Amino acid sequence: MHRMIFITLLFIYSLQMHAGETVHIAVINLEPFLTDEGKGKTPGGIAVDYWRDYIAPQMDVNVEFSGPYPIRRAEYMLKNGEVDAVMQLTKIPSREKEFLFPETHLTGIKSCLVVTKDSKTINVSKTEDMYGWTILFIDSAYVPEMLLHKRINIEKVSGTDFRQVQLKMLFAGRGEAMLDINQVSLLFYLRNRGYLDRVRIISLPVKPQNVYTIFSKTAKGMNIKERFDQVNRKGLKERIFEKMTQDYIKRSGLENFNAEK
Repeated sequence: MHRMIFITLLFIYSLQMHAGETVHIAVINLEPFLTDEGKGKTPGGIAVDYWRDYIAPQMDVNVEFSGPYPIRRAEYMLKNGEVDAVMQLTKIPSREKEFLFPETHLTGIKSCLVVTKDSKTINVSKTEDMYGWTILFIDSAYVPEMLLHKRINIEKVSGTDFRQVQLKMLFAGRGEAMLDINQVSLLFYLRNRGYLDRVRIISLPVKPQNVYTIFSKTAKGMNIKERFDQVNRKGLKERIFEKMTQDYIKRSGLENFNAEK
């Protein structure tokens, strides 16, 4: 009897503790999933809405977002305990050593190349098609195995607005193409800044990659990760994040955009 009372009290205490808990999440710049809503405003986007409106209520926690930050800055904040999580990141060996990855992902992303409109390249079907190329890409991110060859030079860039850096270099002739591993996000970026008519997007024949919310390697991080998995597993089954993304794309007018194959 006493044991049952103790377990009940412990359960109630646990619920009260979680109800007052705040999960701090660092946001990178990856519209429409993670966006800068303007100076002094809270970051927004599909992934922010998913955490705020679906994940947090079912985990019974408050959630606070900050940013956007460059990826390396967000990772540094997570490693040093300034935040509890970072969203929309791929799984790479260096990250797996430093952080906790949940069992469940947020969504899948497709890789593509971007070339200038006057480029003679129409499609890329094999690694040999890119021999001798310099390909512009963001630092600290997954690179498709198809591009990992000694005859292909991957030039890394960094910064909060890394795509702007890539595009400037591309238009200046400092590379044959830029690599982007999130084609949906890229489309919004190019459209919102008037670049869609100046470039050609070429799909790559590689498998989609999953992106995750990652957590700190601490007791708190482990606890949050396990509770996140319980909720997100249900969200994946119901395709909530995917439906939110499809609805956003439909409302944006980009639903029928097709990249070069």
